[in-house]
Amino acid sequence: MYISEQSGRLLKVNGTGYASAKPDLVELRIEIVNLTMDYKETMDQAVHEIELLRNALESTGFERKDLKTTGFKIGPKYDSCYENGKSKQVLVGYECTHNLTLKFDLDSKRLGETLMTISTSRSSPKAWVNFFMKDKTIFATELLESAITNAKENAAIMAKAAGVGLGSIRYIEFDENDFRTSSSSSFSAAGPPDVKLCLSAEPNDVAASVSVEVVWNIE
Repeated sequence: MYISEQSGRLLKVNGTGYASAKPDLVELRIEIVNLTMDYKETMDQAVHEIELLRNALESTGFERKDLKTTGFKIGPKYDSCYENGKSKQVLVGYECTHNLTLKFDLDSKRLGETLMTISTSRSSPKAWVNFFMKDKTIFATELLESAITNAKENAAIMAKAAGVGLGSIRYIEFDENDFRTSSSSSFSAAGPPDVKLCLSAEPNDVAASVSVEVVWNIE
């Protein structure tokens, strides 16, 4: 609690809200890495392999536009070695790393089939799976209601202990960036996955918390 001569007697309280829900969205993060001794050859190989992956995914019902690029970099790669007792950098080739995402509604059967398609593609990608919620609106509302309720409870306890009464709320602050809306479950596949495992896997609920700051006038 603090008192301001200019603004009046105020009580500032923090509240924390929690919420959880079943995920309904799958996000596959895919990485394709190419390495050759020639810059152009590496680029050509990278373009070819992404086309192989797009074609493979199209054959399972996805559209080409569903596979989104999130990162792309190419440059020389060096390894350290020792020669005559001294460390030196040796060029081992030009490496291209292509990062992509693929999102679709959560369906265990489709997830298993998609992972199988990706992992057996001739482009030899790596894949990681995360689970999210498509509509965060209801989730965010539940979070804020929980946080405000917690702040009210804390304020009532503090006001009673201090021998003051709670007046009207002066303002409420919270940061939308505090929302975390992904499941803690994740899978990865660098080789053919166990489809039965994908079909039986049950991801954890999406869990989130948010903090709010509520300031009351006190009487």
